[in-house]
Parts: sequence; structure tokens; C-alpha cells
Amino acid sequence: MKTDSYEYVQNIIKVVHRLKVHLDNVLAPYGITGQQARVLELIYAHSQNTQVVCHKDIEEMLGLRASSVSSLIQGLEKRGLILRRSGSDARRKQLELTEKGALLHTEMWTVFTQAQDSIVRAMSEEEKKTFLSLLKRAVDNFE
Repeated sequence: MKTDSYEYVQNIIKVVHRLKVHLDNVLAPYGITGQQARVLELIYAHSQNTQVVCHKDIEEMLGLRASSVSSLIQGLEKRGLILRRSGSDARRKQLELTEKGALLHTEMWTVFTQAQDSIVRAMSEEEKKTFLSLLKRAVDNFE
């Protein structure tokens, strides 16, 4: 069966768009967007490994411009979800979750888990493993 390569792109775009809309809708009551949630998740994940996260790290991990990351960080900071602290290099402010940010992260984890479950709910365990492997490979193809 021959598949037009544009069909792959069309379906990926549909999934990404629906996931973004879904996450923005379920995160709206918390006052944050899906992008802001991703920043919180990155800060949380690094803190669990006692690693420091700075503005530049977020830019690189999310593939966003400095101005976009600044806007995301400012929004999270205004909501009292993160703090910027000076580290050993004063030019690199370290980002940390506040207690409020850590509590929100816990609630968000449930939202992300439910979104993931929605995506794979009709898949067998083997299909889920294959799907994840293919997603990782597609990401790697862009690096």
C-alpha cells in the first residue's frame, strides 16, 4: 500500500493541533498554557536530578526563541509558580519551582497522563511500544 508522504504530515499536524487545543482547554482553569506547563515540567524534572535549569536551557530543550522563553518565564513568575535565583554565574539565573509551582505540577501530571491515555487508548500494549519507538525515531530524524 503506497501512502502519500503528505498524508503523514497531515495526520501529525492534526494530532499536534488537537493535543494543543485539548491541553490548553484542560489547563485553562489553572491559568497556564500547554507551553508554560512544558516549562514547569522541565524545571521539575531537572530538580529531581539535582540539576539546574536556566533560561538558555529552556530555549534549547523546547527549540524556542529567547523572547518566547522570556515571555513564558515571566508569566510563570508573575503567577508565583517559579523563581529566578542567581547561581555561581550571575549572568545565568537559575529557575526553580515555588511550592505553588510544585503543587501545580502534581495536578498537571494527572492532566498529561489523561491526555496520553486518550491518544493510545485503542492501542494494544505492543502497539503502544511501537508507537512510542516510532515517535522517538521521528524526533531523532530532526536532530
